[in-house]
Amino acid sequence: MTERLRSPIADSVARGAAFASLVIAGVVARLSADPVTALKAGGLASLIVAFVALLKAGELQEAPAGAGRRAAEQRRQQEASAQRLSLTRVALGFAAAAAGFLAMSLLAARVMP
Repeated sequence: MTERLRSPIADSVARGAAFASLVIAGVVARLSADPVTALKAGGLASLIVAFVALLKAGELQEAPAGAGRRAAEQRRQQEASAQRLSLTRVALGFAAAAAGFLAMSLLAARVMP
Protein backbone atom coordinates (compact mmCIF):
# COMPACT_ATOMS: atom_id res chain seq x y z
CA MET A 1 0.00 0.00 0.00
CA THR A 2 2.71 2.49 0.88
CA GLU A 3 4.63 1.79 -2.34
CA ARG A 4 1.56 2.75 -4.37
CA LEU A 5 1.44 6.04 -2.49
CA ARG A 6 5.14 6.83 -2.66
CA SER A 7 5.42 6.83 -6.43
CA PRO A 8 2.83 9.56 -7.25
CA ILE A 9 3.88 11.64 -4.27
CA ALA A 10 7.57 11.31 -5.14
CA ASP A 11 6.76 12.27 -8.74
CA SER A 12 4.89 15.36 -7.59
CA VAL A 13 7.70 16.47 -5.27
CA ALA A 14 10.29 15.74 -7.97
CA ARG A 15 8.34 17.89 -10.44
CA GLY A 16 8.47 20.83 -8.02
CA ALA A 17 12.18 20.26 -7.46
CA ALA A 18 12.77 20.19 -11.22
CA PHE A 19 11.11 23.59 -11.61
CA ALA A 20 13.21 24.99 -8.76
CA SER A 21 16.34 23.57 -10.40
CA LEU A 22 15.35 25.19 -13.70
CA VAL A 23 15.01 28.58 -12.01
CA ILE A 24 18.37 28.17 -10.26
CA ALA A 25 20.03 27.19 -13.55
CA GLY A 26 18.51 30.25 -15.19
CA VAL A 27 19.85 32.55 -12.48
CA VAL A 28 23.31 31.00 -12.70
CA ALA A 29 23.29 31.27 -16.50
CA ARG A 30 22.18 34.92 -16.37
CA LEU A 31 25.00 35.77 -13.95
CA SER A 32 27.61 33.78 -15.87
CA ALA A 33 29.55 36.95 -16.78
CA ASP A 34 30.83 36.89 -13.19
CA PRO A 35 31.39 33.22 -12.27
CA VAL A 36 32.01 33.80 -8.57
CA THR A 37 28.75 35.72 -8.17
CA ALA A 38 26.88 33.16 -10.28
CA LEU A 39 28.10 30.28 -8.13
CA LYS A 40 27.31 32.13 -4.90
CA ALA A 41 23.79 32.92 -6.17
CA GLY A 42 23.28 29.27 -7.15
CA GLY A 43 24.45 28.11 -3.73
CA LEU A 44 22.22 30.58 -1.91
CA ALA A 45 19.19 29.70 -4.04
CA SER A 46 19.82 25.98 -3.49
CA LEU A 47 20.03 26.53 0.27
CA ILE A 48 16.74 28.43 0.22
CA VAL A 49 15.01 25.57 -1.64
CA ALA A 50 16.49 23.04 0.82
CA PHE A 51 15.22 25.05 3.81
CA VAL A 52 11.75 25.44 2.28
CA ALA A 53 11.57 21.68 1.62
CA LEU A 54 12.55 20.96 5.23
CA LEU A 55 9.98 23.45 6.52
CA LYS A 56 7.27 21.84 4.40
CA ALA A 57 8.31 18.39 5.63
CA GLY A 58 8.14 19.63 9.23
CA GLU A 59 4.59 20.90 8.74
CA LEU A 60 3.37 17.38 8.02
CA GLN A 61 2.77 16.14 11.55
CA GLU A 62 1.96 12.59 12.43
CA ALA A 63 -1.42 11.96 13.97
CA PRO A 64 -1.38 10.57 17.52
CA ALA A 65 -1.49 6.81 17.60
CA GLY A 66 -4.89 5.55 18.56
CA ALA A 67 -6.42 2.12 18.66
CA GLY A 68 -9.50 3.15 16.67
CA ARG A 69 -8.04 4.96 13.66
CA ARG A 70 -10.15 4.54 10.59
CA ALA A 71 -8.84 3.51 7.18
CA ALA A 72 -9.08 7.06 5.83
CA GLU A 73 -6.98 8.40 8.69
CA GLN A 74 -4.40 5.69 8.12
CA ARG A 75 -4.26 6.53 4.42
CA ARG A 76 -3.75 10.24 5.15
CA GLN A 77 -1.02 9.30 7.62
CA GLN A 78 0.74 7.15 5.02
CA GLU A 79 0.48 9.95 2.43
CA ALA A 80 1.97 12.45 4.88
CA SER A 81 4.78 10.04 5.71
CA ALA A 82 5.57 9.46 2.02
CA GLN A 83 5.52 13.19 1.32
CA ARG A 84 7.81 13.87 4.31
CA LEU A 85 10.28 11.29 3.00
CA SER A 86 10.24 12.77 -0.51
CA LEU A 87 10.67 16.33 0.75
CA THR A 88 13.55 15.28 2.99
CA ARG A 89 15.31 13.63 0.04
CA VAL A 90 14.83 16.75 -2.08
CA ALA A 91 16.19 18.92 0.72
CA LEU A 92 19.25 16.69 1.00
CA GLY A 93 19.87 16.93 -2.74
CA PHE A 94 19.57 20.71 -2.80
CA ALA A 95 21.79 21.03 0.28
CA ALA A 96 24.45 18.96 -1.49
CA ALA A 97 24.09 21.15 -4.59
CA ALA A 98 24.43 24.26 -2.44
CA ALA A 99 27.61 22.89 -0.87
CA GLY A 100 28.99 22.21 -4.34
CA PHE A 101 28.09 25.67 -5.64
CA LEU A 102 29.61 27.40 -2.63
CA ALA A 103 32.77 25.28 -2.70
CA MET A 104 33.22 26.03 -6.40
CA SER A 105 32.70 29.75 -5.71
CA LEU A 106 35.50 29.65 -3.13
CA LEU A 107 37.79 27.90 -5.60
CA ALA A 108 36.88 30.30 -8.38
CA ALA A 109 37.54 33.28 -6.11
CA ARG A 110 41.05 31.97 -5.42
CA VAL A 111 41.82 31.25 -9.08
CA MET A 112 40.34 34.43 -10.57
CA PRO A 113 41.79 37.79 -9.64
